[in-house]
Amino acid sequence: MKKTIFNLFVLILTFSMAGCKKDQISDKPISERILGKWTFVSQATETLEPPNPPKVKTKPGETGDYIDFRQDGIIYYVINSSDERQDDYKLNGAEIDIDGGTYTIIELTETSFIMRSIEQEDDITYTTTITLRK
Repeated sequence: MKKTIFNLFVLILTFSMAGCKKDQISDKPISERILGKWTFVSQATETLEPPNPPKVKTKPGETGDYIDFRQDGIIYYVINSSDERQDDYKLNGAEIDIDGGTYTIIELTETSFIMRSIEQEDDITYTTTITLRK
């Protein structure tokens, strides 16, 4: 019985340590964590024009849509099954400038990447949230 409890304890300890190693990967800088090909899941745009309630339009990604962040500061992307395109991007802390638009990184894990842009035009506020997955 003691041997079974000991083996169970060792097994639990092993899985706990493996979980810690996975957490250490997130210690990489943002500039490394964003690299690679991300599946484009959706783009939600909220338009707020007071005193009207906000309007939200969500455009889901299609099969094959992606954004690929490269180390050389260029992204390659396919959105809405269009031809592959490219743009420059520049990372500044938790902000990414892509083709004149600035996005704040809201979430960045090994499998989830959410960024948001807020633009003001007169009294209208446009909030665009892009969701990507690996």
